[in-house]
Amino acid sequence: MGSLPMEIGDITNLASFDLSYNNFSGMIPSTIGKCLALELLYMQHNSFEGSIPYIADLQNLRELDLSRNNLSGEIPPWTMNLSSLLYLNLPDNNLEGEVPVQGVFSNSTALQVEGNPKLCGGIQEFDLPPCPKQENNRTKRKRLTPVLTTIISIVLFAAIACFLLSMFFIKRSRKRRDATSTSGHLIFPMITYKELHDVTNGFSSDRLLGSGSFGTVYKGILHSSNENPVAVKVLNLQSHGASKSFMTECHGLRNTRHRNLVKVRTACSSIDIKGNDFKAIMYQFMEKGSLEEWLHQEYCNGC
Repeated sequence: MGSLPMEIGDITNLASFDLSYNNFSGMIPSTIGKCLALELLYMQHNSFEGSIPYIADLQNLRELDLSRNNLSGEIPPWTMNLSSLLYLNLPDNNLEGEVPVQGVFSNSTALQVEGNPKLCGGIQEFDLPPCPKQENNRTKRKRLTPVLTTIISIVLFAAIACFLLSMFFIKRSRKRRDATSTSGHLIFPMITYKELHDVTNGFSSDRLLGSGSFGTVYKGILHSSNENPVAVKVLNLQSHGASKSFMTECHGLRNTRHRNLVKVRTACSSIDIKGNDFKAIMYQFMEKGSLEEWLHQEYCNGC
């Protein structure tokens, strides 16, 4: 009755141990593996449970009977290495897994395993079902390698495609900026106050085209080339908001291109001959008058 004490391993000179047909329960103490002189071990017809204890050091063991218990788990592989073992009886337990085929397991007359429905494999004489094929780690790696390779290839391709697209758009954006910058330098050459003073004949009244709240517009003739006449808008910096209007107009017209908008030739921000701030914008001269004149022809003709 009850379980075996762990102190069973202290009986080192024990050669034969028979506990059969009792009502022992619990797990078989692992300390029984210290009984190195043990040759016969009979523990059948009890209620032992758990796995078969490690007794690989019992190299003198000739007979082992563990039948008709509640032992579970797999048959330990070290049982094949018990060189002296001539008889192994394991029927009517809850053992599972593959039955070895070496050592005592190669002799059907020295081994009994019936009554363990979850066992498989073993030699042909046991007539056990074949064990399901289990993939080892190498097989799993071989099977997963193509999948992983495909996934990695797709990820790398997507990353390279994104990188190339990013580089393409960055280069295109730079080209546009460079083109705009280059175009700006060609269309808007530097011009000084003196040059504007000369082309408008000293901002004379006979060159006056019109005036507004922020400045006065003069017609100018460039002497350096055969270019068309220009319109020079001189801002009245004494007027509130004129300076801000100059910056806004320069920025807006510099970045705007349309066939119906007058083209900006250049701009000047300097000081005049009196040392006062001077700001002006040079436009392409439109020979056919202003929009106001075309919209109000009848009114203007009546004037």
